[in-house]
Amino acid sequence: MDYREQLQWINSLTPKQLTEFLHQAFNARNDSDGMSDTRFFLGHAYRFKLDGHAEPWSMQMACVHDPKEYRDGWQDDASLCQYGFCSKCEVETVSYAKQGLCAICGERIYGT
Repeated sequence: MDYREQLQWINSLTPKQLTEFLHQAFNARNDSDGMSDTRFFLGHAYRFKLDGHAEPWSMQMACVHDPKEYRDGWQDDASLCQYGFCSKCEVETVSYAKQGLCAICGERIYGT
């Protein structure tokens, strides 16, 4: 598969599929060394626009479901609609599942 085909395939993924795929890809990387830890993660940015005025961007870390809570996973067309917060990393989160895992530290997160 060449680069163009890879991009085409990635762009065909639903938001839930993209979140899971990149979560697995990023977790497979180990860019840490003895002096620092490094993590890649998927960010999600959005803003509201009304009458030609755009609000500032809001950003969250996209998180996958907690497999201990949802053994069968989620349907592929699930939307990113559960907003939460990782108290350990102090980062806002978004997920398709009410109970998920922080993409940085792996702690359980909860959406509303």
